[in-house]
Amino acid sequence: MERLLFLSLMGHGKQQYLNLLKRRWKEILNLFRNRKIWFFQQDGAPCHRPKRIKTYIKRWLTSRILPHPSQSPDMNPIELIWAQMKRMVEKKRPNSRNELLRAIQSSWEEITLEDIRKCIENLPKKKWKKLLNVMVKYYNFFLNEIYTNSFKV
Repeated sequence: MERLLFLSLMGHGKQQYLNLLKRRWKEILNLFRNRKIWFFQQDGAPCHRPKRIKTYIKRWLTSRILPHPSQSPDMNPIELIWAQMKRMVEKKRPNSRNELLRAIQSSWEEITLEDIRKCIENLPKKKWKKLLNVMVKYYNFFLNEIYTNSFKV
């Protein structure tokens, strides 16, 4: 079964993000325990960029960190998922910080892989050429990782 992991972090500071990774590293590794090869991906948020963050991920999680695709919402299906999540959270009308956190977590859990696939399928057709170029870039990245790392865990 495919699984998604949602790491919740309020106040995206570099140290807070590193602390989050340190707290959840076993859970992250557990998701991929049956896979020989897996990749870590994060967006371009300032807290994700420091060398110490990447060093921690490479040392404790995986040396395979994916480059992040375009930040253009019409090219990045996750932006469509965030919009869907926002609507779901707003419908729950949370009145406190704890209610908001519960609404975010439950909304994330309600999103299915089918929802994600629909977002990908519904990308505007005129954007497919640009998306194809991004996919080729990733394909080349994967091939390079596979051949240079010889399927190391």
